[in-house]
Amino acid sequence: RSVDGKTFKTFGKIMAKGSNSNYEFIDDIRNLELGIRSLYYRLQIIDKDGSISYSAIRNLELGIRNVGISVYPNPAKDVVNIDCAGAKEIVIVNQFGQIIKQLNNITNEHQTLNTKQLPKGLYIVKAIMNTGEIKTEKLIVE
Repeated sequence: RSVDGKTFKTFGKIMAKGSNSNYEFIDDIRNLELGIRSLYYRLQIIDKDGSISYSAIRNLELGIRNVGISVYPNPAKDVVNIDCAGAKEIVIVNQFGQIIKQLNNITNEHQTLNTKQLPKGLYIVKAIMNTGEIKTEKLIVE
């Protein structure tokens, strides 16, 4: 598998079953870096004599994936996870518009926040992107 169509990494292997056999392998893409929109695949075929050949490269378009902000679990009781690729700042605002929590200089697209100290209620999670764009998502704390 490759994200650029040039540098490939092995992510699975299937042993040969013989000629005229069908093969299937499921790629679990849930743990890919956020924002990836296209993947490239090729097969590496190792023959009995040890010679190696490669199949043609195939492209899989993932469509728009994780381009927003993801807040989970929602409603939250003890902790909340916030995923947002490209965010430089994340702000939690209560229903009165007051800033409750502010995370600056974000370097990781995944944040985990303790919500035990927050009063029950409705909050807005606001991500300020490196591009200046602002993305928001509602958060309910129980």
